[in-house]
Amino acid sequence: KNVRLFLGIGDGVAANVGSKCGGYPTSASLSGSHRIAVTIGTSAACRFVLPFSMKETQPSRRNISVPPGLFCYRVHRDHVLVGGALTDGGSVVEWARSLLNLQSDESFHACLEKASEIYARHSNSSDKGPDPSSSSPSGLTMIPFLSGERSTGFRGGAQGCISGLTREITPAHIMYSCLESVISRLGCVMELVNEARCSEGHVPSQGILVASGNALERSSLWRQMLADCSSMDVVIDADSSSEGSSRGVAMMVAGALFKRELGNPLATCNFEEPLLISHRTEPNVAARERWRIAIVRQESLINAVSSTWNEA
Repeated sequence: KNVRLFLGIGDGVAANVGSKCGGYPTSASLSGSHRIAVTIGTSAACRFVLPFSMKETQPSRRNISVPPGLFCYRVHRDHVLVGGALTDGGSVVEWARSLLNLQSDESFHACLEKASEIYARHSNSSDKGPDPSSSSPSGLTMIPFLSGERSTGFRGGAQGCISGLTREITPAHIMYSCLESVISRLGCVMELVNEARCSEGHVPSQGILVASGNALERSSLWRQMLADCSSMDVVIDADSSSEGSSRGVAMMVAGALFKRELGNPLATCNFEEPLLISHRTEPNVAARERWRIAIVRQESLINAVSSTWNEA
């Protein structure tokens, strides 16, 4: 008796609100950066909140355009969440660690350091530009579908694959290909997310990726890869990085309890909380074309082997 009951909310919207990505710039603030939440934990995801009132779903009202490959669901009467997710994110690295028998933290971090050196050599190469036919810095191309595919193809029977194995391949090359493969898939998701943002017709001049999830927070290499692939700054917010979803739930419950003062239950969509940036990773603009090639190379491998997958 007299106990308040709150309906459950999705982890995605809770993570967005909790990581201060629950707002969307209005026509009065087009010069601001639009925050996009990117999470890599066991899985991975890229999401943003979009204002779309239920009143606008009536005939003659505007429609939003969501590219195939993304999800879109209502989180409140005035907003929807748009994005994509990967079943395997940090789990790909954990799989590689087990496969390569990197049991000790020392051996694991040594392997990651060598993978970082591979990326640094590739990023700082003095050639004038990437050869579209060139292979990955590791010599490998990987499909990270160890547990099937969610975005962008949603094929439950999809399987992982590593192409390019030779006698010269080392554990560091395999670890690098795992890191690269996850970022390449997120790159595909981010391209579709940007399409959805552009469909609004009033996209802010730039975007910023707010990173969360243990795997992404602990790996400076992964954050640099993400920044280079997206050509956006990647930041970690000190307030919300550890428990973003829990923080989001608390904020939405608080909004519901005090909706008279805050306006609506998803109060964080009415403003953007200031970020308390503990880490910022800026993109290497010259690396963007290399990532475009990496994504095309991975897509080509997916197309080549997908006929061997069993439909789930």
